[in-house]
Formats: sequence, C-alpha cells, structure tokens
Amino acid sequence: VTNYRLYYFKNSYAIDLNSSIPAQYGSQADIETAYLNKSNTYLAHKMIKKAMWFFNTNNMSKCLEELTILYDYNHDDANAQFYLGMCYYQLGKYTTAKNFFQKNLDNINNVFHQESEFYQALCLLNLKQNDVAIKQLQYIVSNKGFYKDRAKEVLIKQNK
Repeated sequence: VTNYRLYYFKNSYAIDLNSSIPAQYGSQADIETAYLNKSNTYLAHKMIKKAMWFFNTNNMSKCLEELTILYDYNHDDANAQFYLGMCYYQLGKYTTAKNFFQKNLDNINNVFHQESEFYQALCLLNLKQNDVAIKQLQYIVSNKGFYKDRAKEVLIKQNK
C-alpha cells in the first residue's frame, strides 16, 4: 500500500457517505452503508484495510465495492487505482483493468509502477494487442526490475 499516512491520515479526512435516502429504502445507500457500522463517515484507511482483506480472500466483488468508494472520493488514490486494476484483471475485464493500470502509471505518487506495467502488458496480451504488449514486456526486461523474470517467461511463451 502506497503512502498510507499521506492518503489516509492527512488532516484526518473522512469520507462523508451521508445519503439523503435512508438505507432501508434499498437505494445506492445500501451498498455504501453496508460497512459503516451506524456511522455517516468512514475513514479511508479502514476502507483500504477492508478492501485488502476482501482482495486477499479472493472476494473481488466486495473488494471492488470498497475500492470504488475510495476511488470516487479521490481519483488520484494510487492504492485504489492499482487494486481496482487487479480486481478487474482477476475478473477477466482486461480493458477496464488496463485503464486503471494506466491511471496508476500516470500517478506521480506510485509505488506500484512495475506491477502496473507488468499487469497492463498481460491485459494487452489478453486483448490481442500483442505488438504493444511484447514491446512493454521487452521494456520491463531491459529495465531489470522486479518483474523482469516473469516478463521473460511471458515473452518465451509468446514466441512458441
């Protein structure tokens, strides 16, 4: 998780999820208040913690719910960008995943740069954009980063 304190404790910001429609009416508030524990505000660090728990237990739909709230509140949240990309990747929604990885790559506060590059390349392969994907994988290999060995393996499989 990137810059945990910067994102989630700066000036003790809380996300206000107060809705003019009470939850008992079955509106969008039902989704947003599911984890609020009878509070109209919910701290972002608790949301990312819950989202990571859902991600680690392979519950991508619940993880998406939590991360979408964070992302809607702050489109520059690198954690939400990257893990939304990962959720959509896991669900086989490669175009959406690729777009979130690109947002993450464009983010100046990003510790997920290498991960986003690699998984974006995998999305491109799944979308049959092989030329672009191969160039990106070759770039990863040439930079000798954390994903260079995995990128090499993918390139070898593509050449068969």
